[in-house]
Amino acid sequence: MARAVNEKENAERRREILDAAQRMIYSKGYEAMSVQDLLDALKISKGAFYHYYGSKQALLEAFVERLTEEGVRQIAPHVDDPRLGALEKFQKVMSVGMEWKTGQRDMLLSLMRSWYGEENLRVRLRANEMGRRAVSPLIARIVRQGVAEGVFDTPDTERAADMFMVLGFALSEAIVTELLLTPVQGPGDGAARLERVLSAAAAYAGFYERILGAPAGSIRLIDPELMRKWTAD
Repeated sequence: MARAVNEKENAERRREILDAAQRMIYSKGYEAMSVQDLLDALKISKGAFYHYYGSKQALLEAFVERLTEEGVRQIAPHVDDPRLGALEKFQKVMSVGMEWKTGQRDMLLSLMRSWYGEENLRVRLRANEMGRRAVSPLIARIVRQGVAEGVFDTPDTERAADMFMVLGFALSEAIVTELLLTPVQGPGDGAARLERVLSAAAAYAGFYERILGAPAGSIRLIDPELMRKWTAD
């Protein structure tokens, strides 16, 4: 019984630290947040913090895991919606995911500035694998439905779903390169960056269609109006 109580208390304490970190990431950004900020806010010692999270990077990894779980909760109901065909589900997953991210635009932009630094490469790769394991089974269900409906034609639904995730990560990196890693050239540069992002998304949509055996032009990955909010000057 004591062990169960301790595990529950440890989980609760980890959640409290992560909750405080999330508030700070939203309010001031990950880079500006220090471990000392968390110690002051929670009235805990440095030793206590490092007992629950071995480093600030470990805290970042836990935060990204929380975001991944929230993202899955956003899209899962649409995967199970019996009223939707496979193509409709595929588009719904894309649009709901993008709307959710856009609603957290400022926080995500702040987070990505650190996320794509070399020091977080290991964490980023682990998070990608975490996302693949969580989302790929949902996509595989949509692909199987599409094959049964005759709108997809692929011999291996699980591998097709995994390729969906691999291409999704690659497209995300291409978008981040335009949003954060490419220097702004001056006023009006947002329109040019938006055009490059939409061009990349159209190319990746074509890749998806070929992998899934879907009709040409049937998949759209990005809503231009939502993406315009990300590239606004």
